[in-house]
Amino acid sequence: MTTSSKRTGVWILGACGSVSTTTIVGTHALCAGLTDTTGLVTASPPFDKLDLLPLESIVFGGYDLSPRDLHERATELANAGIFPSALCPSLRDSLQEVSSNLLPAPMSPNNRSQSAAEAAAQVTTDLEQFQNRHDLDLVIVINLSSTEPSLDPHPALSAMKDLRPWLEQLPVENASPGIVYTLGAFDAGCPFINFTPSPGPEIPSLSELAIQNRLPHAGKDGKTGETLVKTCLAPLFLARNLKVLSWEGTNLLGGGDGHTLKDPDSCRTKTRSKDRALRTLLQDPSVHSGVHIHYVPSLSDWKTAWDFIHFEGFMGTRMTLQFTWQGCDSALAAPLVIDLIRLVHRAYQENLSGPLGHLAPFFKDPIGFSGHDFARQMDALYRSLLPPEPSPKRVP
Repeated sequence: MTTSSKRTGVWILGACGSVSTTTIVGTHALCAGLTDTTGLVTASPPFDKLDLLPLESIVFGGYDLSPRDLHERATELANAGIFPSALCPSLRDSLQEVSSNLLPAPMSPNNRSQSAAEAAAQVTTDLEQFQNRHDLDLVIVINLSSTEPSLDPHPALSAMKDLRPWLEQLPVENASPGIVYTLGAFDAGCPFINFTPSPGPEIPSLSELAIQNRLPHAGKDGKTGETLVKTCLAPLFLARNLKVLSWEGTNLLGGGDGHTLKDPDSCRTKTRSKDRALRTLLQDPSVHSGVHIHYVPSLSDWKTAWDFIHFEGFMGTRMTLQFTWQGCDSALAAPLVIDLIRLVHRAYQENLSGPLGHLAPFFKDPIGFSGHDFARQMDALYRSLLPPEPSPKRVP
């Protein structure tokens, strides 16, 4: 496969958020040689041997409820210690150019007079205009916006023939932004990445549309910290036949994500996503487990996760394991976002469509892949992207 010589657009939902801004700054810093590739999976062996999308060919745009000057936003994050402040003056022109590609989100309060179907049509128009204006070979849409409340079941979600008529009658303020943006993206011929636990391409009607339009999609809910550790640790207990009795997690976080998760419905969406992986791995419904999220404004973009594991060993001996994960969410998530952009672009070039199950190691709640064991997920990723190693010749 030869990567296209034309440029590729990346349209971000939540474009002025911490993860998005860090992604954009990081991409331009890499292109300018101002930082290294630490944290970037696709820059490590054996991915570095693949003909992946060059970062220099990416053109960023996107939506935000209140678009801002990205250089100012980046300066705020740099002052908070998320990345070096020395990057901002060097990238001023690049960031201001991206700012010119940002638009108010169709789901913002200023657009409440339209239907959900009209909002989706506006998304399609905006994406097509972005592609034409910059002469892009493709636009990839990625959801980095705040977590939505959980979605109530509705018959229209089961089939595409029922979804459009329902959205035509549904006021935009009552609609799921994730569904509206996914529909608009698929109608514009854009692959979709759902880095949030919000509804998206996994909805049956939208999954049907992705196959119909021959578009790949990946998701959902980026796996950056505590859940990543869980999906590595939990298989250890199974492999040693140790019985987990309880696994409790407490998360302290600030920033916009923490503020959003103060809402009980949004928090429930997130905790279900985080807990599902653990329950699936342990294969024991009797395990007492829970995830508790607390908003601590002073932490800003930093998160502290404390996990307590109570387990039983030989002859009933009870023991514990505890770990504390302290990390910067944006610095952990941004390189994964860049990886996903490159890998979804490759999938599109190879005419793949539907859920990209081989990208499971990037997500808490992966679509199109059965299982949460991180090592098994990475093995599937390697096998799907790389040619098999030649078998050694038999020695007579």
